[in-house]
Amino acid sequence: KQLTFSNAKGVDKMQMYGAGVRRIEGDFFFSPDMRWFPFDQQQLEIVLEQLESPVAEFDFVPDFNLNGMSPSVRFSGWQSSLRQGKSTTANCFASTGTKVYPGASRDASSSRSNVTFSKFSYAIRVQRPVYQGVITHFVPPMIMLSPTLYSYMLDPVAHWSTRVSLGSGGLMSVVFFHSSIAGQLPPLDYLTLFDKYIFCVYIAILV
Repeated sequence: KQLTFSNAKGVDKMQMYGAGVRRIEGDFFFSPDMRWFPFDQQQLEIVLEQLESPVAEFDFVPDFNLNGMSPSVRFSGWQSSLRQGKSTTANCFASTGTKVYPGASRDASSSRSNVTFSKFSYAIRVQRPVYQGVITHFVPPMIMLSPTLYSYMLDPVAHWSTRVSLGSGGLMSVVFFHSSIAGQLPPLDYLTLFDKYIFCVYIAILV
């Protein structure tokens, strides 16, 4: 059967290991949801489709006893293990479905040109370490904000120059820190949790 990966950027290698067993290496893409960054949780998905026979003739059926993830798998920059104990399937998900391709019928005389094919999805859920997000993203702006908060206790008339220098220095530090973190993320059309937190820090400095 003709198998294809609908979310693969490219399949580099495919090896056969006996009947029905294959090892595949490739690059796959997905759409991340960064709204809760740096505490976001992502689902890495591999979608397999069969485009030779319609779903009435070929249908994927997952074997949940064979779906899992090797204990040696690690994701750099993400929580190293999301498994429950030694389970290899705690955060692996397999599901089946269908996908309709308009105009895919090979019968030119057929009035129904839409063809439905079977689809198999395998996903792994990963999450950034919470403690790392707090230490590297939330604590530094609070330290940068501390001199500005201290300046609020000074007399605004007698120490106006000190208050301005502390406030401007803290503002520049937060701006540079925010820019460095934003440069690590893909272009987004919404605000992340980190962005909202930084805006609160801006308000505390400028008020």
